[in-house]
Amino acid sequence: MLSALVPRFGSSRVLLRFCPPQRVLSVAGASTKTPAQSKPDATSNTVTDPEDNLPQHERWMQINKVFYGPERDLVNYPHPKMKEVGDKVRLGIIPEELFQWLYPKTGVTGPYIFIWGGVAYLLSKEIVVLDHSFSHAVGFVLAVWYLRWKLGPMAEKFFTDFQKQHVENIYLNPVKKGKKVHELTIEQLEKEIWRQDGQKYLYEAKRENVALQLEAEYRRRMDTVYEQVRRRLNYQLDMETAKRRHEQEHMVNWIVSNVVKNITPQQEKESIASCIKNLKQLASVQPAV
Repeated sequence: MLSALVPRFGSSRVLLRFCPPQRVLSVAGASTKTPAQSKPDATSNTVTDPEDNLPQHERWMQINKVFYGPERDLVNYPHPKMKEVGDKVRLGIIPEELFQWLYPKTGVTGPYIFIWGGVAYLLSKEIVVLDHSFSHAVGFVLAVWYLRWKLGPMAEKFFTDFQKQHVENIYLNPVKKGKKVHELTIEQLEKEIWRQDGQKYLYEAKRENVALQLEAEYRRRMDTVYEQVRRRLNYQLDMETAKRRHEQEHMVNWIVSNVVKNITPQQEKESIASCIKNLKQLASVQPAV
């Protein structure tokens, strides 16, 4: 039966995912060799597949291509689907489909007549013989029916919750976690794109900053040149002023000294007498207060 699955699923590598290597080898050998021709091989217990070293998501992609690829015959070999809830039953064991199938043929009471008529037929023809131990079967059936009626809903709820939790842990939670991880990755990549777009503005800001620094350095140097030139000009002005003052003082001292040298004692007496005369005239003109 396993050898028939190989062409159906398109590749024998799929069997390596679900069957032990020894069974796959035995199936492949059974389809090509007879027992007399088959010989033990030392490497039969070590089956290596390059795809086994692939990451899990890549192996999932390979299996997905096999099961859901274009070569899969979905008409003759559809994908099996497990029902989440079982089919409805009546009296605990009789499927609802039987009643729905008999309603168009026998009416509403037909299924019950068919069932109880069949029971009566089995009893009347002694196909089913009732002996003294039949009461045990009746008690067993009643006990099973009571347990099913009493514990059935709780067991159904327990296994339903267990199945939902199992599905969440195996299928939904990994998908949610992967989705969250990818959303965080997308958010980080968007931030990186935003930062990358901001690089050009950062470059412009740096260039303007360099230009401002150059302008500040230029102004500082111009101020330094201005101060140096102003100090030198002030030095030249002070030096010229001091030179002229020194020349004037020297000239005045030289003239005074020469004039004093040329004054004779007679001229000095005449000058003193002239000064006294002028003072007397001034005193006579302005009376004393």
